[in-house]
Amino acid sequence: MTFSARLVAGVMGGTLWAMLVGYAARMLPAERRGRAIAIVPADITLALSLGLPAGTAPADALGRRAAFAAPAVPAVLLVVGIRRRVPGFAGEAPGEHVPLLRVAALPGIGTVLSVTLTLLVGHQVMYTYGAPLAQHAGFGRTGLVLLVFGAATVVGIRVTGVLVDRHLRRTLLGALALLATAMLALGAYAGHAAVLLVAVAL
Repeated sequence: MTFSARLVAGVMGGTLWAMLVGYAARMLPAERRGRAIAIVPADITLALSLGLPAGTAPADALGRRAAFAAPAVPAVLLVVGIRRRVPGFAGEAPGEHVPLLRVAALPGIGTVLSVTLTLLVGHQVMYTYGAPLAQHAGFGRTGLVLLVFGAATVVGIRVTGVLVDRHLRRTLLGALALLATAMLALGAYAGHAAVLLVAVAL
């Protein structure tokens, strides 16, 4: 049951992530789309950074069912709000639909997918190994690591929003360089608290 619930939540999360980025891109003019696409998925990072400790507290105090039930109320309110406030953009006409395999074969798409995979794997490594790395560095809890991660996310959103529409390629290359630096630092010196926090921020 736990595995099934996680699977359904993961499928819905991936679907919403893709749709919300598309919505953001269509709601704004072309010169501001990069900023919108940078902001929308970043909320997922903030939610994970804040949601882990926020979900643990009610689970400890009220039990795990309360921790699962609590997000259901705002989720229902979001459904109502989206129905009322979000524009209902027209979908693709049947004759305009392009199969996914044909999209994947377009020039450059393979590179974009490879970069996305690399960045997301690096990102998820942080979530997966954050707790053991924090313990290895001498932190009793992961709260400080998550706080640094969330704060750096806010700064990253700001920097990316300023740069991405004007310097898309350089911003992407810079992000990849930071990721590589952080992974190398975590692999070699994660036992040092200062190195861990700097790498998490990067």
